[in-house]
Amino acid sequence: MNASNNLGIKNLILIPALITLAVTLLRVTGELLNWSPFLFNKAAGGGGALIGIAWLVPIFGFYFARQLLKANDHPGGTGRVFGFSFLALAVSAALFAVGFRFLITSMWLVPVVLIATVAGILIARQG
Repeated sequence: MNASNNLGIKNLILIPALITLAVTLLRVTGELLNWSPFLFNKAAGGGGALIGIAWLVPIFGFYFARQLLKANDHPGGTGRVFGFSFLALAVSAALFAVGFRFLITSMWLVPVVLIATVAGILIARQG
């Protein structure tokens, strides 16, 4: 990967890191001051609240892709990227499903989820 030659890691992550910090501080403030649960839900994982860092994932995915394209570090073809991404999603989802179906109360659930995540990462990385 030649992104390190054209695009420093600091420059790549500074803006997303600051935005993530700002959203996190806003969310903590909203939860501590009991603002609207629609915006700041205290449930584990945010309960689908509108203010949260989970919503930043697709935004930052687009941002990072754009920065890498500007640095002329991009894949040779989109078919390969989408193919491996779909395969990674399918394999991870299948492993998650097996884990949750058969191991929901077992101590083996965490290792199975870890294996599913790592498998997805390794497969997607090939794209």
